[in-house]
Formats: sequence, structure tokens, C-alpha cells
Amino acid sequence: MAIRNYVFSLTALLSVVSMLLFGALGINLGIDFSGGSVIELKAHEGDADIEDIRGRLYELNIGDVTVKPFGSPQDVVVRVHSLEMAVRMPSRHR
Repeated sequence: MAIRNYVFSLTALLSVVSMLLFGALGINLGIDFSGGSVIELKAHEGDADIEDIRGRLYELNIGDVTVKPFGSPQDVVVRVHSLEMAVRMPSRHR
């Protein structure tokens, strides 16, 4: 009976600590939950030019875009985050 009280106290303490940490640190939502798209690109010839890709995507005004190398030098991953800001902004391409 005495061990049950210790285990219950430990469980309650760990639950409170986890809730405090969750409240203080928050949760890092991946692209699955925060919205957006992930696109994998492969260069036809030579290595992928990440700065060129980033510049061309910036010109499209589609919101927060992340371009990172992926696998071989020919491959890149493009992450386009939530498009809420891009939808609110007037577009010249409509």
C-alpha cells in the first residue's frame, strides 16, 4: 500500500512537470500540422543552384519558402509554408 502512494506521487509530479514544460516550450509542429507543401526537385544537368531556386521562388511572392540540399548535389527540397500571407497580398498574376 505504501508503494502505491509513492508511485502515485511520482506520476502526479511527472504529469505536472510535463504540462509546465509543454506550456513553457510549446510544441514544434511539422509541416503536416502547420500547413504548406514539401516539394523535391532534381536538376536535369549539373548541380542544383539553391540560390537561383530561392530567388525565383521569392519573385513569385508565395510566402515563406525554405530551400535546402537533399541527397545528391542535384537534389533540393523546397518547403512552402502557410500561404495565408500570400493570399492576403494582392497578386499581379491573377
